[in-house]
Amino acid sequence: MKVGGRYRSKNTTVEIIVVKGPKQEIAFTCAGEEMVGREAGPRSTAGENPPDTAAEDLLVLGKRYVDSDSGLEVLCTTAGAGPVCVDGRRMAMAEAKLLPSSD
Repeated sequence: MKVGGRYRSKNTTVEIIVVKGPKQEIAFTCAGEEMVGREAGPRSTAGENPPDTAAEDLLVLGKRYVDSDSGLEVLCTTAGAGPVCVDGRRMAMAEAKLLPSSD
């Protein structure tokens, strides 16, 4: 996985861009299916999000998701059902960084 690489879910509408690459080879999945390059063939389903997706499994447009063990950081460019996982670990939404005050 390279920085700037674009990936999509095989079975939901989720699309991401890699912001920081992993330190080693990883298994990268979304909603239980391997993520593929954005230019890959058609989705295995219609690419719609299941209506029964839990709120904590939804990926939010414009949010970053991180995996501290591998160092992978991604940016969600198309929202949808997840979760996104690295080697079976759920990626966490990145916390906002506090900026120094400009007093």
